[in-house]
Amino acid sequence: KFMQSVLIASACNELLKQGKTTSIRDLYYMTKHSIDGTHHNTFDDQVESVCPDETLLVRINNELKLATGYEIIEFAKQTGHLIYDYNGKRRWNNINLKVCAFDENYKIKEIDAALVMQHPPNKVKKITTSSGRTVKVTTCHSVFTCENGLPKAIEVKELGEDNWIALPRSIHIDINNGKINLVNLLIKKLTEQELKNLYLKGPLENINEILRRIGKEELKLFTRHYKNIWSDVVANWKHWGTLPLNLIKLSNTNIEDILPTLKICAKGSDKSFNTLIAKDAPLGSIFGFLMSEGAHSKSNKRGRDERFVAISNNSKPLMDEFRNNFIAVFGDNSISSEVIQTKRGICILNLGNNTISYILSALGYKPIRAWDKEVPSVLLDATDECVNHFLKWFRLGDGSVQAEKLRIRYHTTSKRLVNGLTFLLLRQGIFPRIYTYKRNKLNHHTAYEVRVNSREYVKKLSEITNDFKDTDLSNKSLISGDRIPNIGNRIYKARKSCGKLNETVYKKLPWYAIENQQSTISRSTLTKAVQLLLPHAKNSVELTSLLEVANNDICWDKIIRIEDAETPEFTLDIAVKPTQNFIGGDGLMILHNSDPIIEDIEVTIDALREELNLFASNRGALVGDITVYDLGDKIDCSRMGSGGWSVPSIVEPNVVQFKDCKAKYILMVEKDAVWRRLNEDKFWKKEKCLLIHGQGMAPRGVRRLLYRLVNELNLPLYVMTDNDSWGYYIYSVIKQGSINLAYESQRMAVPSAKFLGLSSFDKEEYKLPDNVTIKLNDQDKDRAKQILEYPWFQKKEWQKEIKYMLEKGVKLELEALSSKGISFVTDTYLPDKIKKKKWLD
Repeated sequence: KFMQSVLIASACNELLKQGKTTSIRDLYYMTKHSIDGTHHNTFDDQVESVCPDETLLVRINNELKLATGYEIIEFAKQTGHLIYDYNGKRRWNNINLKVCAFDENYKIKEIDAALVMQHPPNKVKKITTSSGRTVKVTTCHSVFTCENGLPKAIEVKELGEDNWIALPRSIHIDINNGKINLVNLLIKKLTEQELKNLYLKGPLENINEILRRIGKEELKLFTRHYKNIWSDVVANWKHWGTLPLNLIKLSNTNIEDILPTLKICAKGSDKSFNTLIAKDAPLGSIFGFLMSEGAHSKSNKRGRDERFVAISNNSKPLMDEFRNNFIAVFGDNSISSEVIQTKRGICILNLGNNTISYILSALGYKPIRAWDKEVPSVLLDATDECVNHFLKWFRLGDGSVQAEKLRIRYHTTSKRLVNGLTFLLLRQGIFPRIYTYKRNKLNHHTAYEVRVNSREYVKKLSEITNDFKDTDLSNKSLISGDRIPNIGNRIYKARKSCGKLNETVYKKLPWYAIENQQSTISRSTLTKAVQLLLPHAKNSVELTSLLEVANNDICWDKIIRIEDAETPEFTLDIAVKPTQNFIGGDGLMILHNSDPIIEDIEVTIDALREELNLFASNRGALVGDITVYDLGDKIDCSRMGSGGWSVPSIVEPNVVQFKDCKAKYILMVEKDAVWRRLNEDKFWKKEKCLLIHGQGMAPRGVRRLLYRLVNELNLPLYVMTDNDSWGYYIYSVIKQGSINLAYESQRMAVPSAKFLGLSSFDKEEYKLPDNVTIKLNDQDKDRAKQILEYPWFQKKEWQKEIKYMLEKGVKLELEALSSKGISFVTDTYLPDKIKKKKWLD
């Protein structure tokens, strides 16, 4: 580590001497050579990677999946750009791949992957934690251990069996609430032979319209192997009101606008199935029951593909409700049989043969044994309603409850289902434990139990499953399982910084035990401690940081075993900017993938990376009546067209200087689309302002530029974001700085920044229509409640603002202003806000 830092610092020194800049990736390759006079390649052994059979949580080509490393490497080979291939090491970029990772504020969400990397075989260790998680990684791979309540990367070879390790306690993903296009899915997932007997069925006028779109030549080409001439074949299709799915596939015809009027059927069958499937409660219910109680088999008797789907359970009411849900999803004619109750009391429902088998296979439930089942990928990013009903119905089918111990349990013999269930629970902010039961008898598979038994999580899950509805789950004697280790010293320092506390405050918590005796404390205790101390704080930065610790998405688990594992054929890694982590392993763990050497150097030598001549990709743009000199080039920012001046990541005085500024203030806009509207309407010219955007969370270059403009040109700064907790947070980072990069805040934060909107009260104030609001989801509500506790949101006006948003249960995007006219934001909204000083401080 020391020699790496010396090499990096030496390279930066040469850049400064020569007055040149470079990227961090270039810097890595510049320093890969051996140290002069030695044969030691300092960076060569940094093979931080996982085994290819490990499960990773990724979005591949816009589909959220629990994919293996093999699948990710194959996807990179097929779609990525190979930029490095030497000695068994390969790198691909330009890949449509996202991972779930924690950001700078330790919130776990989807983040773009920069690179996929394949490494040669290397020595591997298997890590097992007390909650039942496991992962196989190389000895040089890093995981995250706990230091002062926050993640710190540590190599596996340095780990001990008493180390704490970071796991996700909540995962936020981009929800896809659009309907499933079953026709496209069948065409994509099934073979031509499997599609052969599937047809679209609908009104004659719609069949004719599809045939018109396909065209005569395509129809002739498709029917060339039929016995009859093409016109007779088409006439037959019209007579029966059907078209083969293979025709749609081969002609690549767009029929999305007609789909609601069509059904899917098999040749000669009276059953038909909806072409569009909603990701709603019935879908979650049927898949929850199918995953726990369903049987999907396949055989090839007499050379024919024969399939069968059935489900069984002891409860007749449950089976009847399942049947109703099945009809709600697939249509009135999708099932013909009734629930049959045998003499032994077992209820059986036959769902059908080949057609429903193909449909369920395309949706993710293939003809497999119980130990190979997995949560269908279409459910992973489905609505909360759909996910909740999946969890409820799986529990009804293959779960159990221990009332005396307040436990809710899911049972399965499939490791894939364990990972899927764990993810869906984490999506809802519920942390489960995983238990493995080895079966010694021949042909008995390993059994798994996914258990929720911590008070706060049992309470959340029971609201979904309706268990323990008559039990008081607020009983304080029930100990929380979500605890933060090794943070007592920080609490002690924070308390001491507040001076002498009055006796009333001091008696509300056992401070001595928290600070000195307990190795861990619960989040609720930490939150209570911070809230007690905040009114007495002389400097709230440390307390605010502790509050972030209490509210982040990371929980901690003890390592119980580290053992040798078999060396794989290769290992892989994923580069993720800026926090370099991703989620994988059985049970889902947070894995690191590179050393944050640049950040270490910034702190060590008290310099920003921009001052070391290291740049990142440009993000953000500026337009307005100001002249900027960028590396000596004169740029008139009032003549930059529709794109504006692209703000570089390095805007230090030796690179960028300001001249001839005639602007009266700065308007910082969250979104590029709104910025473009303001630029096109020449808002900056009419209002004499500098107009800047940061494409969401403002990057370092934009924040440093704002700091310089405010402090060097004495300009007021107004911030305009969406009306939601994320928009509020973007404003708070501009105003107060990032908690994660607190060392840089004094040179980036702008405490004088004002929040211009959108406000929770703007809908009524500006008479926006009702249909522009978006319902708050659970993550929105949780985040809003968290920021209510931030010190800089304690003013009466801010408390009123956030509480009103929670009370109404809706949020607004900046684009909602367009409902009053495309230039309403330019002509009315902003001028009115600024003139009447309708901002929050």
